[in-house]
Amino acid sequence: MDFQAELLSSATAGDTAWGEWRWQGTRANGTRLEMRGVTLFGTRDDRIIWGRLYVEPVEETGAGIDEAVKRMAEGPGQES
Repeated sequence: MDFQAELLSSATAGDTAWGEWRWQGTRANGTRLEMRGVTLFGTRDDRIIWGRLYVEPVEETGAGIDEAVKRMAEGPGQES
């Protein structure tokens, strides 16, 4: 198994730190790992005191971002 984490962007506001991540590698069973997402961490005295991870697998197939945004704008139950 291997793992690589790439911090794509980050920002801080007061005691909250935000990071955009790309995680990739190979799982123990040999399948590919490709995930992206955002982390939020609360800090105090240069230590993390809480954290949230919003990370999902990368979809390699599908309609793409344009179609996903169009579906969100149409609302539930609407057909293209």
